[in-house]
Amino acid sequence: MAVLVVLLSLLIAYIGSLVTTNLAWIPIGLSSAALALSAIAAFRAELFAFQPAVAGGDIVWLQSQPFSEEPKLALPLFLLNKGYGEGVLEWIALTVTGPRWATPIPFESVIEVDLEKVMANAGCFDVRSMRGQVTRLALAARAVIPKTIYFAPSLNPSEGPLRWSPGRHEFAIYVKTEDQRVPVQVLTFAFTFKPESFTEYRNGRTIVWPNTGYRRELLVPTLGPQVAAS
Repeated sequence: MAVLVVLLSLLIAYIGSLVTTNLAWIPIGLSSAALALSAIAAFRAELFAFQPAVAGGDIVWLQSQPFSEEPKLALPLFLLNKGYGEGVLEWIALTVTGPRWATPIPFESVIEVDLEKVMANAGCFDVRSMRGQVTRLALAARAVIPKTIYFAPSLNPSEGPLRWSPGRHEFAIYVKTEDQRVPVQVLTFAFTFKPESFTEYRNGRTIVWPNTGYRRELLVPTLGPQVAAS
């Protein structure tokens, strides 16, 4: 492709030199070739780039034995690569803001959860429903990998346990790849927790909320086939 562009540009310059004796046609042809090659290189770089993304919005409060007073947060997510280049996600993290928190609370990804096993175990989250620690993840071109991830708050011991409250909460997902020096925000969504949700949770139930604030089908089917979570 690039060779054809160069040959075409030089041919145009040659024809121009036959029509007129003005030698300015030659540098014009060479400049056109250089410009075309730059455009092709930019297009190829964008087309074959690693483009990580995350789709999600559903929320899970995991309950355990003995019953937990404060919710354990898990998010069912789709980890995506929208590009045709391969890459590695080094880690994924989360921040949450809410009525009780003046500044965003950081959460770190800890454990991948098998939500089907949680529900099969009467909604109890324990070691049997843990798939393992969340580690570096290689994403092939156009890959879609579903994972339900348990996120734990990153707080100093002096701050005490995290206390949730009813009201609107805003979630922001960040990812860090091998090629990035700093993490990049890839997803935001919001959810409002009702007071009765806390009562239901503290009575011993794992709760799953489908978040109607996002449209999963708008993003996922445009990519390749889903890859089974490891």
